[in-house]
Amino acid sequence: MKKIYLFSLVFVIAYNYATAQTSWAIEWQKSFGGSSEDAASSAKQTPDGGYIVIGSTYSNDGDVGLNHGILDIWIIKLNSERNIEWKKILGGSSYDDGTSIELTPDGGYIASCRTSSNDGDVTNSHGGEDYWIIKLNSSGIIQWQKILGGSGNDGAYSIKPTSDGGYIVTGISDSNDGDVSGNHGSWDYWVVKLNGTGVIQWQKSLGGSGSEYASYSIQQTSDGGYIVSGYTDSNDGNVSGNHGDLDYWVVKLDSNGAIQWQKSLGGSNVDYATSIAQTSEGGYIVAGYSFSNDGDVSGNHGQSDYWVVKLNGSGNIEWQKSLGGSDYDYAYSIRQTHDGGYIIAGGTNSYDGDVSGNHGDDDAWIVKLNSSGDLQWQYCLGGSQYDGASSIDQTFDDGYIIAGFSNSSDGDVSNNHGDYDYWIVKLKPDNILPVTMLALTGKAQGKQNILNWATATEQNNTGFEVQRSGDGYNFSKIGFVNTKAVNGSSNLKLSYDFSDIGFAASANYYRLKQIDKDGKSALSNIVLLRDGNTPAIGDVSVYPNPAKNIVTVKISLANSINIKLAVTDMSGKTIFTKSVLAGNGETIVQVDASRLSTGSYFIKIISDNGKENVVKKFVKE
Repeated sequence: MKKIYLFSLVFVIAYNYATAQTSWAIEWQKSFGGSSEDAASSAKQTPDGGYIVIGSTYSNDGDVGLNHGILDIWIIKLNSERNIEWKKILGGSSYDDGTSIELTPDGGYIASCRTSSNDGDVTNSHGGEDYWIIKLNSSGIIQWQKILGGSGNDGAYSIKPTSDGGYIVTGISDSNDGDVSGNHGSWDYWVVKLNGTGVIQWQKSLGGSGSEYASYSIQQTSDGGYIVSGYTDSNDGNVSGNHGDLDYWVVKLDSNGAIQWQKSLGGSNVDYATSIAQTSEGGYIVAGYSFSNDGDVSGNHGQSDYWVVKLNGSGNIEWQKSLGGSDYDYAYSIRQTHDGGYIIAGGTNSYDGDVSGNHGDDDAWIVKLNSSGDLQWQYCLGGSQYDGASSIDQTFDDGYIIAGFSNSSDGDVSNNHGDYDYWIVKLKPDNILPVTMLALTGKAQGKQNILNWATATEQNNTGFEVQRSGDGYNFSKIGFVNTKAVNGSSNLKLSYDFSDIGFAASANYYRLKQIDKDGKSALSNIVLLRDGNTPAIGDVSVYPNPAKNIVTVKISLANSINIKLAVTDMSGKTIFTKSVLAGNGETIVQVDASRLSTGSYFIKIISDNGKENVVKKFVKE
């Protein structure tokens, strides 16, 4: 089979609700790496049911392959069977570290990294350490990359896509030249807004005369602004209200990067924020770790605790919780869950207090809180050596995907490759709804989008909230369909439909939120429907031509569309075919022609409605 690399590939998947289950457990775990140190920073579930993972590696063997130098960025794509689908080693001869990765609306990925190299994959270094932003397509091929910074040290820690098709990046900088201006002294938060091709739209240095570290967390907010967290030891410049030593520092920016408000949170000791997220009602949830037991902090169990703070929309504290035991506990990632509660991941060296089940040395420690901050459950993951969790996200089935590191080979951990490995853990859902739902599907009929779905069984079901999105990420309610089951329960197949006539965009994403009678909910798969009357395929170019190994097909698309790409010989015999859902803009397909015989071939590109058919000829040398 020919190898094909696809830009702008979006998958539509089927998702089944399972029978009721009310407790967590490890569904699967995998160690990836080589004989040296490998540590994962971030993992996200992909629409095809797999996962994308980023981190860094010192290895040069095992799963990793050829390293460029001392420390490289290592990105792996896992398929739905948790096997490596593809991998990328990126970097130069110095230190390169992958810090975060996100899915992009075109089906690819955007990664934030730190680099000290100026060779290999890295070009145009500004000096010292730089931000390195990398845009990949769905197959891991680099579409573009940008080096950002000044002559000092600049390290990117978090990146997120924005609603305008660009990106927001945060990290730290002690530069005051090059791309960086406005430094307040020592380290500042450095927040950079990029357009869709990585060009700087604006940048802001935030801080005081001390040191500010913008940790692994920035997010666009519902009003179009941004929320960023980290820590500070300043009490001047942009910073006020410091409690002593290091404080959590939370900054709310407007859409142009101007400060709307800032909050220093903590006590007289060290308080270090690592993660922030906007909550469903417009407030914010912040997590990190704290050594304090005064000021804003209470309930410390000894040494450092997870410190979780719930803020309202203006940054005022609604509640705070110290979680941990008598030893060191440090939170790295927090997310709001579909039930309105919170899931937190980090590490623990404790064996008492809120912590139980430690396997030895440090464990990854997962904590689930309800919406009021009360502890619902906690789980220690690991073996007899050092294990930790860097990130956590909720998955389509309401379970959790955890990325971290481990040098154990016992307890919960198996198949360690030597030293530290990427350690990826999937937890089963702690609250799957008792509805067996068949996949959501849909079709576009002129100015009407029709959705269809069915359930095999239902128990205690209220109905289905229908949600629509223009970008596949930010959804809003557009309707509600009541259950057809008697008293919410049925063992028969029940079919449903919904018609949307209120859309304006040519491409729309849809999903369902199934709601139980006790208020619990879960989400369906996502489908993308497009206006079939809108022409989609524009210019098509094929290069190089003639070609020896790889033929690149560049397609200009007016909107997202299903396309079929086929390679045929001169007699019309089909040698290779592939159907893809490509995003609007420029789509690039790379076809492996290395095994074709010398001669002429056709590449055919056909739209799913059959109205557009483009044929290009190329020659294999």
